Amino acid sequence: MCVPGPWHKRRLEDNVFIPIEVTGYIKSDMLFGPDAVNKSKFCMDMNIDPEKKIILFAPTFNEELSAIPVIKDKVSELTGPDRIVMVKLHHMTDPYWIKMYQNMAREHPDIIYLDDTDYSGMMHAADVMVSDVSSMFIEFMFLNKPVVLYKNPRLEEYPSFNPNNIEYRVRDAVQEADTFPQLQQEIERALENPQMLSARRKHYIEELDYGQDGQCAKRAGEAIYSRINQKNYIPRQKNSYSIFLLLDEENDNNLVQETLRQIADRSTQYFIEVFPVSNNDSGTFFWSKQTCPIMADDNEILKLNKALSLARGNMGVILKPGWHFPDNWLKWLNNHFLWNQEIGMVKAVQDLDIMRSAFKNVLSDAQPPVLCKSMSAALLNLCIGNASVNDRLDSSCAMIPLPVLKASVEAVPEIYNGDILKNLDLLVTNLGLTSLTALDTLIYPMEQQFFIWDKQALMEAVAMLKKEGLMEEAVKLMKDNSQIFN
Repeated sequence: MCVPGPWHKRRLEDNVFIPIEVTGYIKSDMLFGPDAVNKSKFCMDMNIDPEKKIILFAPTFNEELSAIPVIKDKVSELTGPDRIVMVKLHHMTDPYWIKMYQNMAREHPDIIYLDDTDYSGMMHAADVMVSDVSSMFIEFMFLNKPVVLYKNPRLEEYPSFNPNNIEYRVRDAVQEADTFPQLQQEIERALENPQMLSARRKHYIEELDYGQDGQCAKRAGEAIYSRINQKNYIPRQKNSYSIFLLLDEENDNNLVQETLRQIADRSTQYFIEVFPVSNNDSGTFFWSKQTCPIMADDNEILKLNKALSLARGNMGVILKPGWHFPDNWLKWLNNHFLWNQEIGMVKAVQDLDIMRSAFKNVLSDAQPPVLCKSMSAALLNLCIGNASVNDRLDSSCAMIPLPVLKASVEAVPEIYNGDILKNLDLLVTNLGLTSLTALDTLIYPMEQQFFIWDKQALMEAVAMLKKEGLMEEAVKLMKDNSQIFN
């Protein structure tokens, strides 16, 4: 992984388990490379008096974040006999504001509306930038020039507001304003003393934009090429997984076969071994050793303690048949052990309430997906690395370090009584270790196609089935979930 600066590497290295190299901010090659346009050329091309001070107004577009709804047409008050204002809007800005600033530029000789202009030229030409939370202000700061930010009073209403984001972490290197008069005062201070806060800006330049020599893309390419050729790379040792498939007489043989097929198809890059286990009298099951490595004779079912004595993996997985799990499921579960050394057990999430809550915590205004496979993909993308702690939630799939699993079974023989997964969950926490439910790894019953969260979800699922011509299935789904209408 190539990152812009040391700050990014420190933030990632505890949670990313591939090599990380600091190669610089590639976009800054446009500012420091041989093709960068300097101030004099830009001013000549744009017919700007280079002796005048240039204020670059570059706001973002979101109403809760942008300076536009407050500054509006007052931008003309920032001009003067010795200064001009250049306006550069985000391409997603409301067309109303775009048209307003375009009209102002036509009517006011000291306002220039920048459309498809040269990025490096406008950045080098400007003496100060006025912005809000637009990432462009950080890029401008890389030139060690003053930045004045307007703080929108609705800032914290933004759904994804996070004070730990880089746009907020660097605020000690910029000037801020809460009102337009204060904004004017801060602009005057910045123009009169551009070296103010220069030391802080230099600190962030070193942290966020390694190199500043126009060679960032080249360094990134060389680093990637080096890794491809395995130069200076010692690969991280991969885990091996002993999977214990819990069987009982109620299991349908077809579901067992489908579970084995899923294990084979979705675990191809890992060393795995599968042990069919049961501590009760079970039915007769059939499997093919060609699907995945089954560590038992044809149709043989092992006792768990026997399977544990044969296991060669360093991670144990206890799995009940009949559940869909995502591609790379072993990786997603195992990542949680890498992130936290005190974890003794990681369970896949199957509880509807917690998975819906996890989705809403990220996208509060969105309706959770109805299709099970879509919800699985959504949680993996939105909640990766997130988990519920010591929640005692049921799960039909859990990963436990094999030494912990062996010690637990040997120390507490009655762990076989009842649900082994529930008993292990309780035992792990009693040992002082942490049990997690991984919100990024969703499992759901193989026969299930939809999550019926509410009436809206039910009607959406029914509509999908009708569209596919599956009227009987649609009617059955309505009957099975008729309690929603009560």
